[in-house]
Amino acid sequence: MNKTLNRIGTLAALLLLSFGCLHAQATLNTTTLASALTATPSSALPGTSTDVIYVASTSNFVQNSVGQWTTLLYVDFEAMDVVQVLNSSTGQVRVVRGAWGTKAGYHNSGALVYIGYPSYFGGSAMAGAGLAGDQGGACVASTVAALPYINISDGKIYNCLSSGQWVQTGYGTMGSPPSQLQADFCTGTVGSNETEYLNDAACSAATTALAPTIQVSYGTLYGLQAQSSANVTGGTSKDVLTVYKNGSATALTCTMAAATKTCKDIAHSVAVAPGDLITYQWVTAASDTAANVGASVEKQ
Repeated sequence: MNKTLNRIGTLAALLLLSFGCLHAQATLNTTTLASALTATPSSALPGTSTDVIYVASTSNFVQNSVGQWTTLLYVDFEAMDVVQVLNSSTGQVRVVRGAWGTKAGYHNSGALVYIGYPSYFGGSAMAGAGLAGDQGGACVASTVAALPYINISDGKIYNCLSSGQWVQTGYGTMGSPPSQLQADFCTGTVGSNETEYLNDAACSAATTALAPTIQVSYGTLYGLQAQSSANVTGGTSKDVLTVYKNGSATALTCTMAAATKTCKDIAHSVAVAPGDLITYQWVTAASDTAANVGASVEKQ
């Protein structure tokens, strides 16, 4: 009786340890394909094709307490479940191709491969695995099972910035998505002691925001840069460029010092969602000499 209870207790402890490993914040490990996959998978039905692949290293592949492999591989836009490590020294692995609703495809030698428990990934087929789809807005890194977070349903890869915002950093494992540049400007000399906006028209007397940039997708704005065609007058809380979202100031802001023409903010970012309105506010000094002010941010 006592032996049975001890075994039950040991099993419960192992389950708790396994649960903790699966859900503690972690970093996805990586390897690469040691040879190209150019042959047609043995079955066209996703999730039933079993093939042998070669990877550079199997050192981060994981087994459970009864010897089953609990490792998911993600390369380009395909997920693969590890079935058996045939030869760890040569990286020979048997896998299920096109796992978790993805499609088996061709892959180049040297292609980046992400490694992790299935619960480290997200997507429409990952029921109960935590995050389930595309990400945007605020995030807390310590509450995410693993970073980067990959939505295997569409291949989008995200990271949680130190500023607490999601940003897309990749699309499939083939590289980062191109960033978008968003910019606005005003022309001519600025007014004196005014709070103006970059309305793609005259700077002076532009005291109402009339030219917002409408966001059409989730993303993160960062890398604010501003420039004047002439040296600014400067002063306390003057010649300040601030990015506004839906009429409220964001952390993206920079100040041009007296007798300078540029400023930037590379320390802050702001999350945006479809429908958000972005405007640029410019605060001038008395008898300011700034003119033709422009500002831009990058979006990912």
